[in-house]
Amino acid sequence: MTSRPFPHLPRWVVIVLLVSAGFLLATLPFLALTLGLRSDFLAFYTSGYLVLQGQAHELYNFDLYYALQEGWLPDMDHPFRFLYAPVFALSYLPIAVYPLAVARGLWVLLSLFLVSAAAGLSGRLSRLTLQESVLALLAFPPLYATLLVGQNSSLTLLVFTAIGLLLWKKQNNFLAGLLAGCLLYKPQLLVALLLLWLRERQWRAFAGFLLMAVMVALTSLMVSPSATVEYPFLGQRMVSLMEQGATGSNGSPYAEIRDMMPPGVAPWVAGGLAAAVLATLLLKPLHNRYYHAMLWLAPLLVTPYVANYDLLLLALPMAFLVPHLAGDRVLQLLVALLWIGPLFNVLSPIRLAMWGALLLYGFCFWRSQYAERAARPAPPSP
Repeated sequence: MTSRPFPHLPRWVVIVLLVSAGFLLATLPFLALTLGLRSDFLAFYTSGYLVLQGQAHELYNFDLYYALQEGWLPDMDHPFRFLYAPVFALSYLPIAVYPLAVARGLWVLLSLFLVSAAAGLSGRLSRLTLQESVLALLAFPPLYATLLVGQNSSLTLLVFTAIGLLLWKKQNNFLAGLLAGCLLYKPQLLVALLLLWLRERQWRAFAGFLLMAVMVALTSLMVSPSATVEYPFLGQRMVSLMEQGATGSNGSPYAEIRDMMPPGVAPWVAGGLAAAVLATLLLKPLHNRYYHAMLWLAPLLVTPYVANYDLLLLALPMAFLVPHLAGDRVLQLLVALLWIGPLFNVLSPIRLAMWGALLLYGFCFWRSQYAERAARPAPPSP
């Protein structure tokens, strides 16, 4: 008698996931090699190409980016810019040796491998089998956005999942810090994690993070001293790009609040919301699944810019909550909202995924701080 390949999932859920994953795998190759060429991947490819050509000092010369990208893909509207530290351009050096279309296909395959590895790790948190975890991630709508534009969210999810597993198992904080330092290409996603380590005085984790930060800086200097000096001054350009993306591609709570409120009020409300999220994390932590789900929801709730592909990171907090889904209708509805929300982020101006994340964060906070305590037996009377 053979065991079921998806023993923990209802049959109708498996069917929905199979249809969604099949759609992704069937349409992605064509779209990635057509629409997906004029995307964020082009910035990564160009950065690797410049390093390969011995022009690392031009990593932030965006006029050169436009000239190169126009040569590869005529009629470009604007250049796709590389906005990470010089050391991260080395990550794209191996694929830059290939023609653009070949490199794009290889990047899709690498991203699928990374997300499968993340699924394997997350199974230790969700208690799902490897087949169930991989199927769930392949069917998660933000993965489609990640692969279509060629972003690196698959790598970010894998590193976050590895850190989350180490924290859950209470193992090797130094390694967790080293891994966090590898994510300095998106430092805004690390604020909640660093505050937690500060609150718990996890100095080994901080030591690992600082060591990796120093290695990033020194390796960047080796790649190009001039580009490394220029990199800190890209901050204003990044802010400008985030302001331009306040609608449409930006799915953050800040963008939603800015659309709903007067300009002078919105930043204060958004800042207050971010402060409230971080403050709840700094309360005495209860090492349970609800609190860890909060920890990995927080990065997307406190940053002012969240693209559709960043929503792939929502897979990690959901992995912590899977064991609690059975019999909890409210949690099931919130997880379902978080699952379909990214589709509405693309199809409508309503940022449903972020509203779902906020509701789920509040639910997890209530469960971790109040419901869990209420469930504990009262101490015996003297």
